[in-house]
Amino acid sequence: MTLNKLSSLSANRFFWINIAAMVVVALLLGIIVFKGLDVYTHHGEEVIVPDVKGMMPNQAEKMFRDRGLIAKVVTTSYRKDMPSGCILELTPESGEKVKKGRIIFLTINSIDAPLREVPDVTENSSAREAEAQLLTAGFHLTPNQLVKGELDWVYGVLYNGRRIMTGEKIPVGSILTLQIGNGDVDMSENDSAATDGSIMLNEEGEESNPTPTNEPKAAKATPVKVKTAPTKAAPPNKENNGIKKTQTKQQPTKKATPKNPHKNDNSNEWF
Repeated sequence: MTLNKLSSLSANRFFWINIAAMVVVALLLGIIVFKGLDVYTHHGEEVIVPDVKGMMPNQAEKMFRDRGLIAKVVTTSYRKDMPSGCILELTPESGEKVKKGRIIFLTINSIDAPLREVPDVTENSSAREAEAQLLTAGFHLTPNQLVKGELDWVYGVLYNGRRIMTGEKIPVGSILTLQIGNGDVDMSENDSAATDGSIMLNEEGEESNPTPTNEPKAAKATPVKVKTAPTKAAPPNKENNGIKKTQTKQQPTKKATPKNPHKNDNSNEWF
């Protein structure tokens, strides 16, 4: 065997040894990575999310910690039938299987009820429409209060005994009372307001354009003419019988004409 052949064989042997070593290293690295991922991601390790609804966050935190879970409050809501500050919702839901180290997002009940604008139902909706709008907005209703007005028409909304203004905000879940018309409409006030200052009288004292009303019209009074008997002149006295009274007319006075100085008193004689 020549020198050249020996060198070529040794070179080939080292080459294949290197290839084998690289394969082994790659396999070892793959095993380490996969095992590390399983450990890091807790593969195959699942826990059940406990039911903590209605509990306080500090009480639920211990239960989450024992299971390797992390609790975090992210938002608030409001329910009047639940204690203030208690847990209302959680994500993921109770009973689901999650891996350890999973963050559980909590929604707790607000201490104070949020404010909400009361729908504008006064003077523009019926009782049924107003009740539907208020209940949908999250308010509660007491029996309606009847007031004088058109039947089943809303004339106001009461909160704690006072009337709510348009656009006012009150706590959600508040108890409201609707003021509903009982069908008793006072027409006399409307008629007097409509005709005040608008009635015109003609020359005979009658209404020229009377406003029509539902009340029966009174019969028109007919003027009664009273005829008086002519008075007879008293007979003349016997003493003045046949004697006519004469009226003397005053004659107008004539202005005095100035006399001619050259004329003599005797009109027929001249100087």
